[in-house]
Amino acid sequence: MNPFETHGIKHLSASSLNTWAAEPAMWVMQKLAGKQTPAGFAAHRGTASESGIVSGLLYPDMPIVEAQQIALDQFDTLSGMSKNPKAVKERAAIPGIVEQGINKLRVAGMPDEIQQKIEVTLPDIPIPFIGFVDVGWTKHGIRLDIKTKLRMASDIEQAHRRQVALYIHGTNNTGRVAYFTPTQEAVYALESAPLYVEELRQIAIRMQNFLALSDDREKLIRSCVPNYNSFYWSDEYTRQLGKEVFGV
Repeated sequence: MNPFETHGIKHLSASSLNTWAAEPAMWVMQKLAGKQTPAGFAAHRGTASESGIVSGLLYPDMPIVEAQQIALDQFDTLSGMSKNPKAVKERAAIPGIVEQGINKLRVAGMPDEIQQKIEVTLPDIPIPFIGFVDVGWTKHGIRLDIKTKLRMASDIEQAHRRQVALYIHGTNNTGRVAYFTPTQEAVYALESAPLYVEELRQIAIRMQNFLALSDDREKLIRSCVPNYNSFYWSDEYTRQLGKEVFGV
């Protein structure tokens, strides 16, 4: 019996597995209880900023101010023109992030991979891993993931190591993670990629073991307790969903 199939899970992703590893109750609420949680303004900032950066890479002659406007327009669409102070703060960071990203990455030339879909199978996991590479330059053998932050990361975060390791698994590519803030940029090369692919495989095995405990979704849901101190539950609506699903 395939526990993933039993519970209607057809593929895995690095993001999903990272959520399971960090806050299992959130994963259970989303995947087993079927509750969709809203993306926060920080996530909208990341999506919009990436759109502006990629536009600037695909059109090398595009003035940075135009790429910035593309990003701002997308943020406004995603956020519903919210005047929430958090939205205002995240929006204000976008022009600087886009400028940092374009200036840093344009030197590599125009990428020939944009949101390239990858599908990976790993031993003892009966369903595939699927992901999408932000940008890639096949002539350089590089696949790169774009991350935006308000404060610079001093190294690749663990969740991002797993994600990029999966993107280059089974290829001759090297992986990079680019972090951009409104005033800083840093591109880190991923080392020991097989180690992080194995971490994902081990996380997936443990997820599989959990799902195998019962074919009763409600029983599995009642086996988890949310940690509302985690950033996963920072949104009030999301916390309310958690209380409805878990009863605590």
